[in-house]
Amino acid sequence: MLRSANDLHGFSIGATDGDVGQIEAFYFDPLKWTVCSIEVNAGGWLSPRKLLLSNLNVDATDWYARTIETDLTREEVKRSPRLGVAVCGLRRHKGAATASIDDVAGARSTKEIAGCHIAANDGAIGHVEDVIIDDETWTIRYIVIDTRNWWPGKKVIIAPAWVSRVDWRNRRLHVDLSRREIQDSPEYDDSSAIDRKFEERLHEHYKQPGYWSESR
Repeated sequence: MLRSANDLHGFSIGATDGDVGQIEAFYFDPLKWTVCSIEVNAGGWLSPRKLLLSNLNVDATDWYARTIETDLTREEVKRSPRLGVAVCGLRRHKGAATASIDDVAGARSTKEIAGCHIAANDGAIGHVEDVIIDDETWTIRYIVIDTRNWWPGKKVIIAPAWVSRVDWRNRRLHVDLSRREIQDSPEYDDSSAIDRKFEERLHEHYKQPGYWSESR
């Protein structure tokens, strides 16, 4: 299912023998737009309290209890990388080499991309408010754009595949789309789940194939 990263912030992270903290952000590979690790605030039981867990250690998610369970023990969590190192693509951090965030495919945080400006091929259109994550594949499927500085009250989404270039230094995402195309796209309602019908309308509007057909 498609989930808002902002909605997942604050979810509790559970080990096999107790809770370990709360989600603060996600780190992702900006080339593949896939989540590789989860930033967790471990609170007072661990120092330093910020750590990174591989998303591959996620076992189950309880959306009603706002909890994500992992297959790690609290002791294994204690040995997990602290903020500043990542475990992209590792099943477990135990006994595995780690690298700095900058060394792991230039991993970026969802906190870092939030607020980045969006540049269409004919001018500015808004800024990034959120990203939408596929909770089965941990792929970032969509980028949520707040366009209130351009026209009032509308949010839209685009797929990362439609981003032509990212200028991290100047915090700007360039897209090969016109402002009119984006203005006329289906409006995103963050109070409702994104279903396949909406996705089909979106991709039809942009004349782009859906990722679901590409996977088949």
